Amino acid sequence: MARLKFDRTQIETFLSKTPDEKAEIFLVKDDGIYLMSGGESRPATVAYARGFNPKTDGEEVWQNCADAVGGDDFGEPVGTKAEFVKILADSRGDIIVNVSETTLSVSYLPKTATPVVKPWKRYDVYKGATTGKWRVVDDPAAKKSFPYLFPTKAAAQKWARGRKALALPISAEAA
Repeated sequence: MARLKFDRTQIETFLSKTPDEKAEIFLVKDDGIYLMSGGESRPATVAYARGFNPKTDGEEVWQNCADAVGGDDFGEPVGTKAEFVKILADSRGDIIVNVSETTLSVSYLPKTATPVVKPWKRYDVYKGATTGKWRVVDDPAAKKSFPYLFPTKAAAQKWARGRKALALPISAEAA
C-alpha cells in the first residue's frame, strides 16, 4: 500500500480556488500524483503529493509514481471539497491518501491528540482474619501483599490510591 503525503497548506490553497463545495476531488496519476477538482476549469490548480511533483522532484518522478501506484494513468474520486474542508478543520499535519490495489482512503492526525491514559494498577484491599488489620495486595492470585497493616479499610485504600492504584476490596484473608 502506498501512503501519499499531501502538505496541508497546498491543499488549503487548492481548495480555496475550487468554488463549488460539492465539487469532487480526484486523486490523479499522470505527470506526477496530485489532487485535483473535477469541476475546475483549465489551467487546473492541483496539490501534488510530496515527492511526486515533476517540476520540483527531478527526473525520477515518473518511475517513483509507477512504483507507488502502478504505471497506468488514472483519476479516482477521494471525496468532495466540503469533506476535505472538514478534514482540514479537524486535523493537524499532513493529509495522507492510502492507495492499495482495491481501495483509496484518506487519513490524518486529529487536531487534539488523544491522551495516553496510563492504566490504573489494581490493588486489592482485604482484612486479615487473624490480625483484623487491613492489607493492600499487589497480586491477589499469589496473595503478595505489601508489608503494611492498616487499622481501617479507608486508610488502606487511601495508601493504594496514593500509589496511583484503584483499590478494590476482596474476600477476607484465610489465616
